[in-house]
Amino acid sequence: KDAEFSILIDPSTNDELVIKGEAHLNAGLEEGGTMGLTGIYELNSGYYNMNNQFLKGKFMLVKGSTITFNGDPYNAVADVETQYEVQTSSTGLLNTDETETPGVSKRLPYLVILTIKGPISKPDLAFDIRLKDNTPGLNNSLKSDIDSELEKLRKDVSALNKQVFSLLVIN
Repeated sequence: KDAEFSILIDPSTNDELVIKGEAHLNAGLEEGGTMGLTGIYELNSGYYNMNNQFLKGKFMLVKGSTITFNGDPYNAVADVETQYEVQTSSTGLLNTDETETPGVSKRLPYLVILTIKGPISKPDLAFDIRLKDNTPGLNNSLKSDIDSELEKLRKDVSALNKQVFSLLVIN
């Protein structure tokens, strides 16, 4: 539980996944000397450290994420979710101002979600944006407008990524 592992995700930027968790793994050695590992590593804590030239940040691991081993350790399969919290107004998202939408300029907690899925040696990375649950002082009308706009963004990956980059670079 106390052992911390670091997995280099992108050698060109030194992006890494640093994790702690619990696992019951079975290890074996084939006749040719190839090592095999099977089992599920349940992640309890950690982070994804993004070191891109423009995007830098520490995305905190969401408990319940896993890495599954089915033989070759380099082919372990990641199912990891991380999040980065940003406090910002919703004016850019909703393209409106305080006169049209009361409360839109109030700084709210948004979560930039980074999911890491697939083979750990070459995972698929994807982003999402969510309004943090149970945000105090948020009226239902504004929440509904934000949720609706975020749902539209999810259908356009390019627009979603622009919003993510804006949140991460400009905060």
